[in-house]
Amino acid sequence: MKWVAWQLYRRPLGSSAYNNAMDAFRSQTPASEMDSRLQSICNLAKGRGVIIYGIALDAPPVGRTQIAACATSAGHFYDVTNPDSLAGAFRSIANNISQLRLNQ
Repeated sequence: MKWVAWQLYRRPLGSSAYNNAMDAFRSQTPASEMDSRLQSICNLAKGRGVIIYGIALDAPPVGRTQIAACATSAGHFYDVTNPDSLAGAFRSIANNISQLRLNQ
């Protein structure tokens, strides 16, 4: 972000344009709004029949909650606490997807 602002704003337009661009890039969306948007997108996808798997790799409690709520069901959510168990989560997802293909 800083490089883009420097190259596209500061160099050709001057420091005030650079500062304005950086301020615009830094605008923040409250976490509650981001959570709401995430859940809205997840619900739209699930409403269209998309199966959503969620993996929370050493995530904080709020992150785990959001990922779990986004997953299609509790069986589609993996709370992974270390990188070694991450491979197991992906194997489980791959096995589940293979079963879907066989059934459909």
